[in-house]
Amino acid sequence: GELRRLRGLQRKAARQMGPFDPTTQQARQPSAGWRRTQSRVSRVQARIANRRQDALHKATTDLARTFASIAIEDLNVRGLMIRGGAHKRGLNRSLFDASLGEFGRMLSYKVLWRGGTLTRVDRYYPSSKTCSGCGAVKAKLRLSERLYKCVDCGTQIDRDLNSAINLAQRVHYPAGVPGCNASGATHKTSTVLAAGVEPGTYPGRSV
Repeated sequence: GELRRLRGLQRKAARQMGPFDPTTQQARQPSAGWRRTQSRVSRVQARIANRRQDALHKATTDLARTFASIAIEDLNVRGLMIRGGAHKRGLNRSLFDASLGEFGRMLSYKVLWRGGTLTRVDRYYPSSKTCSGCGAVKAKLRLSERLYKCVDCGTQIDRDLNSAINLAQRVHYPAGVPGCNASGATHKTSTVLAAGVEPGTYPGRSV
């Protein structure tokens, strides 16, 4: 697609005579071919940006129209992209393409326009580590563990679905589910009991 075309053009530009001479370490007059390639690079980058913006608008508009209450995590995206080194390049590209900050900004004002509520859950809230069934919090949860298995109540659930249910609970209990650490239990804990309404039985529709 466009990303493959962009990479090809950038490699082509690297082989051409650009405005910097790596041998003499001095500026120089770039070739006409390099300038043409750069013009094509700019057009492809503009198309990629426009498509990304269009996808974000469509997704956020659909969510704001469908749900009256929405909860999102205030993730430290920059921190996620810094950690991991070279083996995380593919994930970093996906995080960059997702434009999570812009997604949250668009969703905020679109939900407000429609009279809904948007809950931003603190980034330190352990949504993935907390069992949506009993509220027990795992001390450690590897990224490779895609199935959440609770040793306290025996719940087995998809990791992302488990996290989504916990975020949905924060819509109705902004200060924390009764019985849980409202700050998000950033320290390692043993079993923390959570009382509340079971997922799917909340008044109104939320996500």
